[in-house]
Amino acid sequence: MTVKIAYSLPKEDQFARLVLRRALRYNIIKAGRGDKEPVRLTVVNPDEAVGVTFSRLVPKDQPAPSFYQATLEDYLNWLEENA
Repeated sequence: MTVKIAYSLPKEDQFARLVLRRALRYNIIKAGRGDKEPVRLTVVNPDEAVGVTFSRLVPKDQPAPSFYQATLEDYLNWLEENA
C-alpha cells in the first residue's frame, strides 16, 4: 500500500511526529503478522530537509520513504503525464 500525505511536518509539530511514528510502527507490526500490507511512504517537498525529517520517523530496519524534491503540484503533474 502506498500512502501519500500532503504535510510539511514543521519542526515545531512534535505531536504530528509522534502520531506518524506510532502509525508507522503499528503498520510494521500488523504487516509482520500478515494482517495488512506494509505502508510505503512517498514524500514530496521542495525542501530536501523534509525528506530527511520523514526518514528519521521510519525505523532503520524498514525501507526509507521515497523522496521527490518538487512542489506537490509539479509532482502530481508528473504523475499524470507518466501514468
